[in-house]
Order: sequence, then C-alpha cells, then structure tokens
Amino acid sequence: ASIKPYVCFSVRQECILLLQDYIPALLGMSIALMAENSTNKARNMLKRIVKLPYSQQYSEEFEKTFLLLSESYIQREKFDLAQELCKRCLDYNKACFRAWEMMGEIMEHDSMPKKAAECYKNAWELQKMTSPTVGSKLVLNYMKRQHHIEAIDVCATMFEQFPEYPEMKEELFKKCVQSLRS
Repeated sequence: ASIKPYVCFSVRQECILLLQDYIPALLGMSIALMAENSTNKARNMLKRIVKLPYSQQYSEEFEKTFLLLSESYIQREKFDLAQELCKRCLDYNKACFRAWEMMGEIMEHDSMPKKAAECYKNAWELQKMTSPTVGSKLVLNYMKRQHHIEAIDVCATMFEQFPEYPEMKEELFKKCVQSLRS
C-alpha cells in the first residue's frame, strides 16, 4: 500500500491551509520540499516564515529557518541577504555557531579577512574547537592577516584534536611556519 505522489501533495496543501502560520509545520514542509528538490517552493516557504513575527516559543524553528534560507542565499551568491539573515539569527542566539561560520564565509567572499577570522573564531570557540573545517578556515584567515602565531596555536589545537588528519600538518602548519620565518 504505497502512497501516490498526488495524494501526498493534496495532504500537504491541506496541512498548509489548516496551519497557515504554524511555524513548525511550515519549516517541516520546506524541509520536505528541499528533499524533493523543489528548492524554489522551499525557499518561498522559508521566506514566508521569516516574514512572521518572531516568537520565543518557536525560537529553534526560526533559527533553522534563518540558517536554511541563509545557506540557500550563499549558494546563489546573494551574500547581502544571507548576511542579513545570519545577523537576525545571531540577534536571537549569539551562541549559534553555524551562523558565525556562515558569516565568516560571507566576510571571506567580501575580502574581509579580519572580520572573517573573528566570525570563524567565534564559531571555533562555540564548537569547543571540534570542527576541523572551521579550524582550517580560521587558520587560513589568520595567515591572510599575517597573524602567524595565532594560526600556529589553532594548528596545534587541531593536531591534538584530529591526529587522523595528517594533511593538515603538511598544508597548514608548514605554511604558517614558513610565513613566520619570512
């Protein structure tokens, strides 16, 4: 007994009509649309949530919405819209490491290594220094700013945390040391 796609679509439309402003349902629907590769419909539903007044009761759903829509804008290279959403997310939750990481990506794209490093540093610290991706981005931005000591410190932490990534030593640490010597 499989459910036919048109039945699912009909049920989905009924859910939307019944729960027009119920944020968890709208977010769930947008995630389902993303899974179906209906990104435009998903993005429109996320935009609909963003326009609703913020409610502490649904703070997690709003945060996920801000992040998903921001990620979508970054992929489409609409960095100003993505930055606005990340800022909104951080206004409500300063400890959202994913928003800090995306802000770092946006700042990197805008050729602002100082601000990018600050954002990545916040993400790195909020994640308790457990993300090799964020650590690598932080090191690279420190190197762009000629802050080699800080870059070496982050590298050392990464070696302790992630000994299974020997390429980090080759690529990042040696570059830091070479830059410091020159």
